[in-house]
Amino acid sequence: THTHAQHTHAGVSRCSRAKALLAGYVHYENLKPLVARIGLIRKEKDEAKNFEVRQSSLADAEEALWLAVEQQIDKADSYYQSLIESLQHQSEYVTLEMRKVKNLQEFLVARGLQVGDVDGFYGPLTISALREHVDSGQTQEAPEASPDSLDVVADFCSTLGHLQEFILINYVVLAKLCKYYFERAGLGTDFERRLHAKLPATQLYTTPGLLDLMCQAEALVAGDVSIGKAR
Repeated sequence: THTHAQHTHAGVSRCSRAKALLAGYVHYENLKPLVARIGLIRKEKDEAKNFEVRQSSLADAEEALWLAVEQQIDKADSYYQSLIESLQHQSEYVTLEMRKVKNLQEFLVARGLQVGDVDGFYGPLTISALREHVDSGQTQEAPEASPDSLDVVADFCSTLGHLQEFILINYVVLAKLCKYYFERAGLGTDFERRLHAKLPATQLYTTPGLLDLMCQAEALVAGDVSIGKAR
């Protein structure tokens, strides 16, 4: 029952995370009609009688597009920052849990029990060695460590994978939007200049903290025993 509840909670967490990811994306389909409107205005004939009206309409359309794009980028950037912060806390927790498992494994090895590699993964050999220690009737209690540490590591790596996918998709969406815009408005526009100024100041597109998290994840699963093998 306890295990079932844990899996149910994990499933709910993954579902919630998927919904949050969907809400955080830059939505191409929401921006495409604004670009199409600019294209239609630009196709109108340059006649003296409607020149000012056309220019005013075009300026309004460009501004509406930029405000929508800026809002979408800021939304995605805010989600990126919150996820990075969450992963940094999660990484600290994972490291702590794995250290506890290593302490347990070292305790068992010191008593001549086989745990395989002392790697911080609470796998079948560690479970078997702990059971053997308990059944032996020794008075010294083993250090506390949770069998759920494997799930904690797996969830951390899974969330990090979702973050990398989130970044890539937002890159692709923005590139696709730019291509669609340039096909209808051409290069050298105010939109292009604004975008070039916006992105370097946006964490989503400069990805601070991501490399550190990837290195931490690699360090967590490094060695002879992978998460899958330990399971």
